[in-house]
Amino acid sequence: MDLPDLLHPSNESTAPKSLRDLQERAIADSRFWFPGVHETQQSSVVHFSLGIAGEVGELVNLIKKRNRDDWPMCFVGGEWTEKVAHEAADVAIYLLDICAELDIDLEAAIEAKRAILIERWGQP
Repeated sequence: MDLPDLLHPSNESTAPKSLRDLQERAIADSRFWFPGVHETQQSSVVHFSLGIAGEVGELVNLIKKRNRDDWPMCFVGGEWTEKVAHEAADVAIYLLDICAELDIDLEAAIEAKRAILIERWGQP
């Protein structure tokens, strides 16, 4: 199964316009698909945190196996890259869910962190 083109969805009217839109869509999907996870904020955040840890493990495992077995072979594209894309998306969705549940504006948090890094390491 191919990873859907997330940058150019078929229905442009429902395409997310910002990271905040993605957060809202991710948490709405989660509440619809997995209502039992959302009994309390604590249960939601714990579930998402455990989920992101598992998905990072799956992502890193793909990279570990590629490094061990056949890194020199076609690195970008193909089935392996598609698998990595799926795992990276799972990680991102859990992160969006955590931020939405805790009312963290991830886009603003990223910009604030970038400002700290620029102060520490200089403007690129």
